[in-house]
Amino acid sequence: MGPSSVSRVYNIELDAHPTESAIVLRYQLEPSEKGLNPSKVVQSVIYLKDLKDNIDVSILARHILSKTPIIPDHKLPEIEQLCFFLVKRSASLPPSITAPLMAGSVSNISADISKLDAYIENLYDSNSEQVKACTQILALARTHSYLSILTANETLLSALARVFRDEWKKNFEIATNIALIFLQLAHFSNFHPLLSQNKVGAMFIQVVEFEQKRREAWLEDVKNAGVQSTTTPPQTPPQVVKKKWELALKKQDQLLLHVYQLLILLADDVKVEWKIVNKGIVALLSTCLTLQPSDPLFLIVLNFLWKLSCYQENRQSFIEHHVVERLSKKINSKEVNKTVRKVAFKLLFNLSFDDTLRTKMVKLGIVAIVAPFIEEMETAPNLLYQLSILDDAKAMITFTDTIQTLMRKVIEGSATITDKALLINISMEKRNAQLICGANGSGLNYLLDQALTSPSTPDTALIKVIKNVATHTGTTQNLFDHNKYLDLFVGTYIDKCYDPTIKVLAEGGVLNDYLSDTEKVRNYSFGLDCLGTATNIPSKNWVQVMDKFGIIEKMQVTFSQVKPILVPDDQLLQLVMLASTIANTLEGANEIMKLNDVLIALLNIKQVDDEIVVQIVYLFYCLLIHEPCCQLLMAPGGKGEIATYLIDLMYDTNQTIRAMCDQALQVISESSKEWAKKIDAKRFQWHNMQWLETIEKSNLDQFESNEWSENGDTFQGVMGVDEFFDRGKEDTFGDDY
Repeated sequence: MGPSSVSRVYNIELDAHPTESAIVLRYQLEPSEKGLNPSKVVQSVIYLKDLKDNIDVSILARHILSKTPIIPDHKLPEIEQLCFFLVKRSASLPPSITAPLMAGSVSNISADISKLDAYIENLYDSNSEQVKACTQILALARTHSYLSILTANETLLSALARVFRDEWKKNFEIATNIALIFLQLAHFSNFHPLLSQNKVGAMFIQVVEFEQKRREAWLEDVKNAGVQSTTTPPQTPPQVVKKKWELALKKQDQLLLHVYQLLILLADDVKVEWKIVNKGIVALLSTCLTLQPSDPLFLIVLNFLWKLSCYQENRQSFIEHHVVERLSKKINSKEVNKTVRKVAFKLLFNLSFDDTLRTKMVKLGIVAIVAPFIEEMETAPNLLYQLSILDDAKAMITFTDTIQTLMRKVIEGSATITDKALLINISMEKRNAQLICGANGSGLNYLLDQALTSPSTPDTALIKVIKNVATHTGTTQNLFDHNKYLDLFVGTYIDKCYDPTIKVLAEGGVLNDYLSDTEKVRNYSFGLDCLGTATNIPSKNWVQVMDKFGIIEKMQVTFSQVKPILVPDDQLLQLVMLASTIANTLEGANEIMKLNDVLIALLNIKQVDDEIVVQIVYLFYCLLIHEPCCQLLMAPGGKGEIATYLIDLMYDTNQTIRAMCDQALQVISESSKEWAKKIDAKRFQWHNMQWLETIEKSNLDQFESNEWSENGDTFQGVMGVDEFFDRGKEDTFGDDY
């Protein structure tokens, strides 16, 4: 390419050829003519012949520079370093790599910063000198005041990277020492660009990929230590073979540990972390979990996974590479280190926010693994709370000591908000609710006393536990059948929720402004949960309670507000549900009949709120199952408007509303023949309309899918067309046609 087509050369990189005595030159061209790709990288190889040990590398470097004008003058020191490396490499014989054993570590080596250049030269000497030089440079790197001097040396980092690239597969000690040197630099973010410039991160990911594959093979050799290996001399005793591979695995473990430590430090930069993730680090970390890592290596792998789990974008990789499955096998042991278990729980907690991973955790039995540690580890109850969202997890908690532990903490007054939130979740399971209540309801009585009679601030969490317990029919619900608690629930609702709400509305205030105060919100929520608990108690004494607290009058006031939208929907909903509970008895139903008009008005106003609508329909059903109330509602000139509304809702888009209307209309049909005919006619009309629409749509689709043709194929899409033409031939046209 001539100079007329290129304006300049940039991004020049020099490196030693991996096998040949040559220098690899890479650069990019900035084109001045159209049609050239400005991002294309050009690579050239400068071959050096007859390299001898006594050659003057300075003269050789200047000769290369003079013959290659594309290389700028400031690259001369780098060329000298490359030449020196290539001379030393060509003069030395490659070390044997038949066995993974390495020389013993060099310790207690004294190092002098003034001899740094000599240490760098020794990096290209014999194997033992390389080990010693790496150890000496590492000793300097461990003194933080020397790091600036080390990084200021133009050739040190590139020399270390080059030696590491050539030696790490053959000599663990050299690889580990160089990895430690880089690790010392990685602790300081201002040195990260230097490490990136020497491609340390990418190189270390390659190390992980290779070493973990090699580790799989070595683990297999350890497993088959009694079988003669192809990599060991004949007639080697099995114990010697096993010991050799175990030693190699131990040293390899150290190398992987430092490599992962450096990568996790480099990942502090989000852009670098994104690059590392794109290189498949999640898959490598997941694989490492299966390779019998030591506790330190296991811990750093968990920390790395925990860091990556903070980003939702990485969740799919965790699913694809079975991180949860492999981790569950590792931590399901009493021998797991406490620190390791703590980090594992933190990782699982982060992942538990994903629905797929949370379901996997429950299926893998993580509940039983986490439950014993809810007192020892802060993350354990948080994780268990996340898992308890699923019904299967609630059922599993039944067979652990979780409920006993949580109830003891509540009684002792040491329960945290997470403990109480966990109780709320697990109390939704009937068997768990029975365990919470305890023998003869002693546990429930304590919760009731603590929540309702304690002079302290209302406990909005405990009252939710009580409310959930009250939803379960049977023995647990029967424990509430006492006038003492029923009166307390209703009285607390009126004092903390109803009276303040009506007072604010009567004074023309805005309820949202009133509820902006934290204490008032707490009281309102507590009172509403008390009403919700009372709603689930099918007591025979509801009429007495109604008379005592004037419940019907309060419902009348709440339901007949000029602008009911001002009354919070949650309070309206609970009052409608309470009315349904009261209407379960004939005496209570007669009292609720007084609210018929305001309930219909409320139904009209809240017709877009499916939850309130279905509860009002259920309330009508509770009234209709009592024959006197049903006759009164269906009598001519009576309250028959209810049936009309139910017919209108019979085919609502909400399935629950439709099902509830069907039940109510069934009761009406059995009580009134006149309404039965009207309901049947309405149902026939609806189904007939649906059938006609279906037929019309089917014929239209069939007609549009066929093309007009002379052979009559167009009519094959019309229903019954074949039979029509066949019949016509026989009956009308005769055989001669």
